[in-house]
Amino acid sequence: QKNPKTMQQMKQPLQKWKFADRVHDDMLSWSADGRTLAVFSEPGVSLNASSFINVITDRQKTPTTYSDKSKAAVIDVPLYNHLAWSPVDNLLAVSSYSSTGVELWRQGNPDGPLRTLKGTPVPPAMSAKGTVSVENMEWSYDGALLAGIRDDFTITVWAVKTGKVLQ
Repeated sequence: QKNPKTMQQMKQPLQKWKFADRVHDDMLSWSADGRTLAVFSEPGVSLNASSFINVITDRQKTPTTYSDKSKAAVIDVPLYNHLAWSPVDNLLAVSSYSSTGVELWRQGNPDGPLRTLKGTPVPPAMSAKGTVSVENMEWSYDGALLAGIRDDFTITVWAVKTGKVLQ
């Protein structure tokens, strides 16, 4: 804003980035301070694109690629599908296809997640229908809890500090 009563009209974007495939609204998330954007592409033409998290700060023009260096084999590499920044910390929660858990990544550590919050077991009836994964996540206002809804319509609530499933 130029001043509180008039809005500044933008004729050109401040920055543009090109990603390998489409980006959906649940595949990008702003940090709580609004200075960092995390993005990944849906698995499409280039399946590997969704195995990397692109983190962009307000001080850089090129995204930093976050990828789990401990997963060397292509078969072990996760395909990420949702992400959400903590409202109070520089932690990024990331879910992947066919995983009932959630990885926690710390900004500034691009080589692997800080830890993984393990999900509850999949009921046998659901596992027979295919994979079950966390479809979306939300943090509590204080960042102490993380809730994830799975595609089997169950909700898991974790205590972030301990990693324990509360519900």
